[in-house]
Amino acid sequence: MTFVLSSRDRRALLLGTGVILAASALKGGFSWVVAHERRALMAALVGAQLAEARSLIASEGDVLRAQSEAARRLLRHAPLLFESEAGTAALLSHLHEAARRAQVRVTRSEPLRDSALSHFTRMAARFEGQSDAIGVSRLLALLESGRPRVRVERFNVVAENPLAPPEAPEMLRVELVATAWTLRGR
Repeated sequence: MTFVLSSRDRRALLLGTGVILAASALKGGFSWVVAHERRALMAALVGAQLAEARSLIASEGDVLRAQSEAARRLLRHAPLLFESEAGTAALLSHLHEAARRAQVRVTRSEPLRDSALSHFTRMAARFEGQSDAIGVSRLLALLESGRPRVRVERFNVVAENPLAPPEAPEMLRVELVATAWTLRGR
């Protein structure tokens, strides 16, 4: 059995084969263009990253200078910190001294635990005392304006005897939580 193609069938076969070959060539060419553009984009990105890395290396000196300036500014506050060896005992001693100077009778004081992990250590203490309004205000002024710096975080004032006669001096019970900081290894 022999197949005979007419001239019209041959033209259609040649045209179809040509279209398929052209489509295949276009696809390959398109893939080549995409791959070329991808390589060019990657080269541009690598070039930009390299330029950024060079810029960072060049500015390393500026970064080191900025860090050392920040450390100097931080250490200017060192007189406001407590000595690390004394720990919370120094804070309690400071609270007792301020209470003595403000004429506040200390009724209770105790250190509080803190778990801050950094170059600085936070110390906290609970304090209770009795005095008149002037003594309480002096105590607060001494604590927050003195050196080393103490921050009063919680503060509560209650009248000892709210039903006392008007001629009796008013006694106040003060309760506060004070915090201070120490630099590790100082």
